[in-house]
Amino acid sequence: MTKPPPSARIYAIVARAARRALIFRRGPAKLARLLLWDLANDRIIPGQWFKGRIYERRCDLTPEGDGLVYSAGSHRRPLYSWTAISRPPYLTALALWPNIGAAGGGLFEAPYLLHLDRVGSLDVRFAAPDRLIIQPLSTSSEITPLEQVERMRLQRDSWTTVDDGATWDGSDPAVAYWKFDPPLRMRKAHRRNAAWLLETRLHAIREHQGRVWAQTAALVDRAGRPITEFGSIDWTDLDHNGDVLLSKEARLLRVRRGMHEPQLVADLNDMAFEEIKAPEWASKWY
Repeated sequence: MTKPPPSARIYAIVARAARRALIFRRGPAKLARLLLWDLANDRIIPGQWFKGRIYERRCDLTPEGDGLVYSAGSHRRPLYSWTAISRPPYLTALALWPNIGAAGGGLFEAPYLLHLDRVGSLDVRFAAPDRLIIQPLSTSSEITPLEQVERMRLQRDSWTTVDDGATWDGSDPAVAYWKFDPPLRMRKAHRRNAAWLLETRLHAIREHQGRVWAQTAALVDRAGRPITEFGSIDWTDLDHNGDVLLSKEARLLRVRRGMHEPQLVADLNDMAFEEIKAPEWASKWY
């Protein structure tokens, strides 16, 4: 029996002051693509492809979602990896810094206040506007399997950790490189519905012959009792209107308020690389 091809991997960031989300689609391993998700009408706006790796868990959007800080790498000279600012869903760099080691990326505190994680000096080929304030990101020196930039962004965006989980570091490489037992659980409430919370559970990182991030999700009540189980997911978050947004096997799903069954928004599996030129507006500051 022929084994089906693996699904693309999906991650997303919801803009915190606008109804839009940026989708990071990865697959095959050395290809990534950006897409915009207009959450008001569920329109998917295709963006650029990248030959290399985008480290999506080190990325962030401006509050309105019109600017992106991203960490990427081609692992070829002259720059092996770098952090840049662009206009999503395009990657044309408006400013660029070389990463220092396995770091890079950052967080937007405001549209022109950016905290960067361990990067070098601004590349001389770029000129950032005077109103752009760059500050170092204060990350912990603690060794952790989790991306600290992502943890800080999730906390900023109202996710709370309810159980850090017990971490096994390579105790059974045949199962996973990092395993959480019990799982690491995070929850997010919506201001329009205080009766339930969205919960994610991280079970493992780098499963043997499995997923890089093994997660499940559910709606739970205030006591933590499950209301609706969503099973394995790639990513989840809440829309501004209280709907649950999900990705499973590269399919974008929406669970509307008062409903339990996810509705398909788009299947992002069937895509092939194509050269896409960024429009002129993507080369100008937001």
